[in-house]
Amino acid sequence: MTSTLHPDGQRALELIRLSGRPPFEAMSPQEARAVYRDGRNVLQPEPAAVALVRNLAAPGPADPIPLRLYRATGTEPHAPLPTRRARLAPTRTKVDRVLAGSRGATPSTASRPRS
Repeated sequence: MTSTLHPDGQRALELIRLSGRPPFEAMSPQEARAVYRDGRNVLQPEPAAVALVRNLAAPGPADPIPLRLYRATGTEPHAPLPTRRARLAPTRTKVDRVLAGSRGATPSTASRPRS
């Protein structure tokens, strides 16, 4: 199976080639970091504003594992933060629809082996 790069990705790579900048591997680490940092503003939006950044740690098998908590601007300081699971609504994926259509099954039974 052959993958095709999305047209937006193709355009971004074309613009990088047309800019004439040397490839990252031809630069020193310091130069590559500066070029990457400066180019980020063109390719990515500004990150969301945060009200709080807190460094935390979780116990690890040998040493503590560093964690970072970000609290969005506009959230209550002591309110529970939403989780990914709480925000997601159940959806049918393209695979679910294909499987369901090919076997006359529902998404919940589409992945089960046939008896």
